[in-house]
Amino acid sequence: PGIVHRLDKDTSGVLVAAKTDAAHRTLSLAFRWRTTDKRYLAVAYGSPSADEGVVDKPIARHPSERKRMAVVPGGRPARTLWWVRERFAGVTLLECRLVTGRTHQVRVHLAHVGHALVGDPTYGGRQWRTLTDPSRAAVCRDFPRQALHAWRLTVAHPASGEVMSFEAPVPSDLVELMAALRSTPSG
Repeated sequence: PGIVHRLDKDTSGVLVAAKTDAAHRTLSLAFRWRTTDKRYLAVAYGSPSADEGVVDKPIARHPSERKRMAVVPGGRPARTLWWVRERFAGVTLLECRLVTGRTHQVRVHLAHVGHALVGDPTYGGRQWRTLTDPSRAAVCRDFPRQALHAWRLTVAHPASGEVMSFEAPVPSDLVELMAALRSTPSG
């Protein structure tokens, strides 16, 4: 029957596909009832003042740009938990857990709190210009997609109920981005 949930275009990572109609129904309910655990890795601009946090803001279509989503009063509830995994000068690697599953949720929430994703053409703009190191700015400017990876998914097996976790290896483009950020000066 097919794919149970979606990833944004140009986001890498774990997807769930159901082999039967019954499995598809059960897995779809697990996502709807929020009994899954979805973890993402995100390379974002800025350096959060805390090592962890929550963005609990409603998301809906942008009022004037219909292809974008935005934090909008009266939108659908959306909650993203995040933790700092590694800090670079002006850029941070975050782990995010989606409590809800809204379109572009990680991208919208992080941009809303001032930490847009590296390479995000829709919500990131030209934040690479804020980086003081030219090498770091060039690496971020030239990254070809949003730096977002659906890293781990935990879900109950639709037939046995056994809790299963699946991880997608970090793709080479993100590995190279982080290596480049580590090797540039930290000033």
